Amino acid sequence: MIKKNKNDLYIKTYIIADHQQEKAFKKKTKIKRPLKVETSNGSLYEVEYNEILRFQGKWREFSSGQLSVSIWNNDTFGRNMLLGQTLIRLNDSVMLNSIQTRIWHDLYQPTKIKCQSVHVKGSLFVAIKHEDLAMSSSSSSSVINDEMNSGSLHVLIKEADDLNLTQYNINGYSYCKVMLKPERNKDDRQKTKTVKMGQCPRWNETIVFNNINKIDMNVKELEIAIMWLDKSSKTYLGSIRLTNHEGASNEERNLWRQSIERPNLWAYGKIPLRH
Repeated sequence: MIKKNKNDLYIKTYIIADHQQEKAFKKKTKIKRPLKVETSNGSLYEVEYNEILRFQGKWREFSSGQLSVSIWNNDTFGRNMLLGQTLIRLNDSVMLNSIQTRIWHDLYQPTKIKCQSVHVKGSLFVAIKHEDLAMSSSSSSSVINDEMNSGSLHVLIKEADDLNLTQYNINGYSYCKVMLKPERNKDDRQKTKTVKMGQCPRWNETIVFNNINKIDMNVKELEIAIMWLDKSSKTYLGSIRLTNHEGASNEERNLWRQSIERPNLWAYGKIPLRH
């Protein structure tokens, strides 16, 4: 039952499977105008489609994935608005129950679905370089002191690998939030361009933080978070945290130390994502 003043509704479904051929597993119903029903809580609307959406393939191709079902409103101007959705994990019991009985599923707003516990997996391929201008300047102490405040941190974000997209539409988009902490100003919080989503999104973009000297490098922390984006929500997929501080993984700490110990040279690493 949908509570709206005016609706032309349709259902969109897609199967999110491990092999990520989501485009072939995407179907939607015809657009239908629902019937108005008066209740003690006011006017509600109900709609019946009575359509069968067929996905070609063998059951083993789907059994480890999920079925996303969402209801959309198509207004007078042709705009589409998401009203609610649900995720159904596909397994043998779902297959048997769907044959024997009619099962009702609650709809949720996208902000509620995205708050479900997400198993983070995958890695991020990055390179970092601390440009220490003091090393290449003259030996005058006054010049060195000036240059120590004029170094920069370069962060090359190349690509992610083997992301966990079981709950998400791979036709969405992704970007990286890049934060240098503790933040001094708004320039310490940047982000990459937005690219087409997939298990291995590629940005190949360099972010630069200015006025970073060697002392800063020993106390700072660089966090890079991968965000999934569609028309209705943003979802965190995992991050890395490069620093000398406690809590960093061996891979994260080693990459950061390389950039400190070898200034003006790129340090490369493929870092596993964390929550």
